[in-house]
Amino acid sequence: MKKKDDEPLWIPDRDAHGRLVNERVEAELQNVWKRALAHIESHSHDTSRAAEIMEKTAFTVSRLMRRKVIRNLRSFGFRVFKRKYLRQLQKESRFVSLETLNERDFVVDCMAAYENDLEVKLFLRRLDQRIQTMFSMRSAGYSWKEIGKALGLPPHNAESQFSYRIRKESKKLNGADSDRS
Repeated sequence: MKKKDDEPLWIPDRDAHGRLVNERVEAELQNVWKRALAHIESHSHDTSRAAEIMEKTAFTVSRLMRRKVIRNLRSFGFRVFKRKYLRQLQKESRFVSLETLNERDFVVDCMAAYENDLEVKLFLRRLDQRIQTMFSMRSAGYSWKEIGKALGLPPHNAESQFSYRIRKESKKLNGADSDRS
């Protein structure tokens, strides 16, 4: 695609591997661009990486279109953009500072927040070390593929083991809570 002065977003014709970007994807992402910027501004007010994330979104959606049918390309593209943006924030460990929030947007019951944090920590202590490691890595933004590789497991097995153990411990706790009532 040739860059024009009146276009809000420029997406290269090819990705780093030389694959062409689908023209329909490019057109739909042009329509989503303002919405994507508004989404980023509502979270962090820093739109410096938005174009780069949108380019990656275009490459990903174009690649996925070859493998599967996407019914609503616009909403799918926006969802992929949001996931990529959130993954970027998690990997950078950048969170919104409290100073940037208005008081009406930010109402926290400190005691409830403390209790929730304590409950999560107590729940995690009940899990074995391997599952705690999976939880920490997943919370830090690692993919199941990366977690599986680190633990010497196939990605699907890592995710399955994690889900199974979390459900098992949750059932134990829910059963213990109902016995006390």
